[in-house]
Amino acid sequence: MDKSIFREYDIRGTYPEQINDNDAKIIAYLFAKKYKLKKVVIALDKRSESLPIYHGAIDGFSSAGCQISTLGVDSTPSLSFAVGVGDFDGGIMVTASHNPSGYAGMKLFVRGGKLIGMSTGLDKILSQALRTKSVPKATRKQVKEISVLQDYHNFVFKIIDVSKIKNLKLVLDASSGSSAKAVEYFFLRIPGRTIKMNFRKDKFKDHGLNPLLPENRKYIESEVRKSKSDLGIIWDGDGDRAIFIDEKGKFIEPYYINCFLAKLFLSKMKEMKIKNKKIAIDSRLGLAMKQVTEENGGEPCSIRSGYSNIVRAMIEKKIYFGCENSGHFFVNALFAGKINAACAEGIIPAVLIIEYLSETGIKFSKAISEFEKMYQISGEINIKQVDFVKSRKRVLAKFKKNKVEEVDGLSVYGDNWFFNIRPSNTEPIVRLNIEAKNGKEIEKLKKELLKLIK
Repeated sequence: MDKSIFREYDIRGTYPEQINDNDAKIIAYLFAKKYKLKKVVIALDKRSESLPIYHGAIDGFSSAGCQISTLGVDSTPSLSFAVGVGDFDGGIMVTASHNPSGYAGMKLFVRGGKLIGMSTGLDKILSQALRTKSVPKATRKQVKEISVLQDYHNFVFKIIDVSKIKNLKLVLDASSGSSAKAVEYFFLRIPGRTIKMNFRKDKFKDHGLNPLLPENRKYIESEVRKSKSDLGIIWDGDGDRAIFIDEKGKFIEPYYINCFLAKLFLSKMKEMKIKNKKIAIDSRLGLAMKQVTEENGGEPCSIRSGYSNIVRAMIEKKIYFGCENSGHFFVNALFAGKINAACAEGIIPAVLIIEYLSETGIKFSKAISEFEKMYQISGEINIKQVDFVKSRKRVLAKFKKNKVEEVDGLSVYGDNWFFNIRPSNTEPIVRLNIEAKNGKEIEKLKKELLKLIK
């Protein structure tokens, strides 16, 4: 088996060169055995490469003696919800997320919606997989087809008041991915006029699967302007990231969406008389998020970036909402009075924003401007061929009088600025993020830090 397919938070590679159905069979079998899984659920995204991986994983679960249910083609949030809230010991989402055609992959979940990463058990599966060429033969067990969309819908509308939603005009882009099923289910059931883009299967004609790339957003940005819509929402290939476009067709940085959602979720917590008002925030940026959280009665909890890290922290601390600067959102099932399970979310943030805009009548751009005025951000700057350990020492020496955190790499706080440097998990690259009151301060820090890091 190709060791490189095991990433920090999932398994991913080119099909069939790096990953094939036999690899999937071995991984699913070892996953079931390590975590003593009895009842499992599986789903797959829309790409053609996922189908053989899906069948391989089912064979592996069968060899381990599991009782198997399938969601069929569905999103990562649906699978995460099924494992988090349903009566399942674990599950696999067969997806290569936002990677282009030609890739296949798997995300492994256990109870509570916890994604298994290299620091939380995936490394053990890797070490066994490298020594395993086959698994015991098993008689194929029946795979039960199920849907969680009705339960998922009930969960969402215990948080959202659908009576407040008015007839907004929306542009929805499923990126030809597996979010289409859940998006259609939800948006048919709320007031509004929708324009659907890229809901067809597997053919990525209009754009790729990563909505953070500008070239993949130009169609929805143009459509929002042309149709004079109130907002646009674009999901990635497996539906666990949602990126937003305002009524002017302008892309909104996920960081400012995080600030907006922190305010909205804290308002919901107040309405629902929830006492634990902690918010899990991405440690790569923090000033505006911390200010918004505290001003709205919450407690910011800076967490090392990464899907599995944030979910684990949310479950351990019973945190209701968490977010990453990449457009990933997480909502705890405790909102609905259910078990403590942090689920990946691509629907609730979108509907919550729609509820707010409907109720207040405020334009999306106006609602976001409140946060954009607080602090400006540099965007992630990648510095190649750099030794992080040596860079860290130089930066620490220069900023030794400042407040420092080492939750994820090195974070340094100034009076009106913040920066984080951290190493890549796979390459000799240092990633730099800067936040400050104005662009002039960002450029000054950027120049100084690039010199120190290099």
